[in-house]
Amino acid sequence: MIRRGTGASILEREIERATVAFLEGRLAEKATFDWAAGLRSQPSAERNALRNLLNYRDPQLEEPYRAAWSWVCEAWDEPEWPEDARLEMTEALGHGVPPLTFVRHVVELVRPRLSFEAARDPRRKARPTEVSRLVSLNLGAENLLSLQDLHLDTVDDVAFFSLLADKLESELAYGLARAARIGGSAVYLANWIERVYAVQLPEVNGGQSDPDEFRNGFAPLVKLLHEILGKLFILAPDAARARVAGWLRHPDPLFQRLWAAAARVPGLASPAEVATFLRGVDGDRFWSLGHFPEIAELRAKRFAELSPDDQAAIERRLLQTPPADLFLRRLGKSERDAARRSWVRRELRRIELGGGSASKAAQAWIADFAARGEAYTELTTVTSDMDNAYNFPWRTEAGVYDVDDIKVLLPTLEEDLGERGYGGKSETAGAYLRDHAEDALEVLEPARYPRVLAYLARSDAERGRSAAAGPDALAARLLDALVRLPSAVLAGGVDAYASWLDVWSKHFPSDHRFWATWMRLWPAAVAVSNRSPAILGSNFDGQRKERDDRLAMESLNSSAGHLISALFNVLPDLTLVPHPFQGGDLRAVRDLAFTATGDVRLQVLHRFLSFLEYMRKADPEWAQVHLLGPLAQAEHQDLEIWDAIARRGLSPDSLKTVGPKLVLVARGQSLPSKTRAGLAQTVVYSVLRDMRDGDEPIIPLADAQQMLRLGGEQVRIAAARAMNGFLAFKKTDPETQFTAGVKPFLAQVWPSDQTLRSGPLSDVLAELPAAAGAAFADAVASVAPLVVPFEAWSLHAFGFYARLEDEHGSRSKTPPVMNKDTAGAWLDLLDRSIGRAEGAVYPRDLALALDAISTGDKALMNDPRFLRLVALVRR
Repeated sequence: MIRRGTGASILEREIERATVAFLEGRLAEKATFDWAAGLRSQPSAERNALRNLLNYRDPQLEEPYRAAWSWVCEAWDEPEWPEDARLEMTEALGHGVPPLTFVRHVVELVRPRLSFEAARDPRRKARPTEVSRLVSLNLGAENLLSLQDLHLDTVDDVAFFSLLADKLESELAYGLARAARIGGSAVYLANWIERVYAVQLPEVNGGQSDPDEFRNGFAPLVKLLHEILGKLFILAPDAARARVAGWLRHPDPLFQRLWAAAARVPGLASPAEVATFLRGVDGDRFWSLGHFPEIAELRAKRFAELSPDDQAAIERRLLQTPPADLFLRRLGKSERDAARRSWVRRELRRIELGGGSASKAAQAWIADFAARGEAYTELTTVTSDMDNAYNFPWRTEAGVYDVDDIKVLLPTLEEDLGERGYGGKSETAGAYLRDHAEDALEVLEPARYPRVLAYLARSDAERGRSAAAGPDALAARLLDALVRLPSAVLAGGVDAYASWLDVWSKHFPSDHRFWATWMRLWPAAVAVSNRSPAILGSNFDGQRKERDDRLAMESLNSSAGHLISALFNVLPDLTLVPHPFQGGDLRAVRDLAFTATGDVRLQVLHRFLSFLEYMRKADPEWAQVHLLGPLAQAEHQDLEIWDAIARRGLSPDSLKTVGPKLVLVARGQSLPSKTRAGLAQTVVYSVLRDMRDGDEPIIPLADAQQMLRLGGEQVRIAAARAMNGFLAFKKTDPETQFTAGVKPFLAQVWPSDQTLRSGPLSDVLAELPAAAGAAFADAVASVAPLVVPFEAWSLHAFGFYARLEDEHGSRSKTPPVMNKDTAGAWLDLLDRSIGRAEGAVYPRDLALALDAISTGDKALMNDPRFLRLVALVRR
């Protein structure tokens, strides 16, 4: 329980008591886990209530519920780490602070953290038997970070790098043990790293992309550890060699991959050590390019240094070909054997590129392979095929097509494309068609070969995203084929054809055949998109909250969504074509879209509401009936279309029509908090604008106040952010924006209820005075009464000393000129924001603020509030 004297408020204690009373007897319910997953990240009374129940009230809770709650508590025990910790560290290093001070900072930035979310269990009626059916556990860090990113690349402190490597190794071992405890896919995901060292892929993104750039599991820690080893090898080679030897003794695959990556450098592992490893490593690690690419690279790059006996032994192992059970079972024996030989040929070629030479036996094997006429993956460098190798760890080269007349080949391609999964015939058929698309379309009978046509359309959609203006010959042939395709066959490839129409519509804006095909495809797109909607059914309110972006994503990515995008891609500039829907294809397509039923009806409304102001200008009467009308009348599931307004906002004219409904939706509980927060910002901007301009508010002030009072914390946080954004409006100075808009809004609209104040809300409100410019002291007087202590790790939380990037380069935003008014105001704001409880968080750069305050008013140096803050700095 939260105890008196620990800084807990009366409200927190009451919330805890109420939570305990409500949850007693409910710890073995899936809904309770879902509720726990939605609690805010900071320690809360609700969390304490759950811990109390688990420890004292319900110690005999059955499995898997007790294990699941144990994982939840363990995730909650993860220490909070400030978002600006990296900036704080780099700035301190720039001021000469010893790097040893920041070992923990670096570790916290890259170590895998435990988190959880509500599990999506399709078998909700059956009693859960596994933790994974109650909570979904995740281990991961945020982003890849190099020593250069951390401003540590110029450091040459051996003790620092040795200690940091120790800590990172410990965190890696602990994280892997955690993954093993979680079980299931956690171990696989922990090892799911393309390369354990940093690598640039020039063929992917101009040399700017690491293959693990968007993989946030163990990759950040592992890659930084490898880089630190390289630094240690430069500074202390013996220490680096000893560390590498320790990695080899660790049984976990990631440590062995780290060893293999390090052993590519001759100074870190002798030829004998490399040979012993390669001769003894088990089959999966020896052969798997996808899971152990560093071993294949090590074998190629160090092969030439090995003794003749070791070379012969490794070569013999290669020539035996990989075990058959490592390949796709559906392959026939002859295809599997061909794939095994192809694998060997590729690895022998890799050794050649690494500087090794084939023995006479290997040369004879290569000659026999060539005589068979079999293909293999060509390499240009030792690692040229390792990028994204995880996507096809056992890809084969079976099914190569070698005919002069592609028409003869079409039946085979149609059959091979029917296979599913990675590798084998379907991928080979696809690769062949990409290379021979124009030849295939020239002789293709679309109705006879629907898989071939669908594949060509899907492939051409990718090409079309970067195509120059105007259709080319290939796109024109595809459109001809689609026009000739019977409607029933067209419906069978709806996903591929909808994507193609989406991409190529801008190249056929006035082609009637294109839009006729769109209209033939629409009924099938509606049917397919409605068959598996993300949320439909009696439990809509509960399911909806699991995905606050559900409708937005479906309306973009479903087949129907792609067809709507095809229409929006060609909408003209209204200054040139004021009424694009007066007739013709665009009118017919729009009207047909609004005949959709089921979930697609909501998708269509969402997309058109995202372009509400355009539609109102293009066809005011139609928009009033078909867009504003449904918006104002939405109930139950239809309320979800308000998500489009939350993302785009409303003009004052539209707000006059649907404003009352908007306020009701924003303060209700039927939609996710993220959606309601977006709606709340629309309300706040409207009220602020009307107050500033002296206009009669479109939204009554009492309605806006009730929205803030009843809408919940996320709505109030969004409203506070809207006030900050209003102050940043570039066409008016922030002092005027505050005095004429924000100040009266805080005085007349913002609810003064003490129970509505919170740390996360105060975190946002505390930035407002800085945004008010010269009205800083006045803004503090308005905001300070609403602020309670929150976790302010630096003065950035108050909008000061934050590094800003603009056309003038990098600069810092400093506090206003200090005088008695501003100094007193800042002291008041800091005093209210920094808690008095033992261990309360305070800005690490608080001394800067105190210096500025004392400069503005030396008398404040004797103020008890000032002395309390000084004591924190000296602690």
